[in-house]
Amino acid sequence: MTEGKDTHSNFKELVLVPLGMLKQIQDDQKYILQVVQNIKLPSVPEGTIAQKFIPESKAKEMLGKGTTWFYNQRKAKKLVAKKMGGTNYYTLSDIELLFGQTVQG
Repeated sequence: MTEGKDTHSNFKELVLVPLGMLKQIQDDQKYILQVVQNIKLPSVPEGTIAQKFIPESKAKEMLGKGTTWFYNQRKAKKLVAKKMGGTNYYTLSDIELLFGQTVQG
């Protein structure tokens, strides 16, 4: 074997481990995998970030406004959009604030 060359691409280093320890590692790994697979993630609670953003199409429906109006609001820095996948998203609180102003004004 030539020093410095890896003759087996799958093995860069080998470690000798007593058989009992190897079996314990394997058992621990099985236990960890079972625990991880049984974890139930809670549903997204109300008021989290996933519940706070709405697409522009929904905002248009809520406010009865068109694309140009939203563009002008962004340009005037009255409304901030986050763009994902070609769609503008707005925070629900910003839309509610504008909706309140629209109704009062």
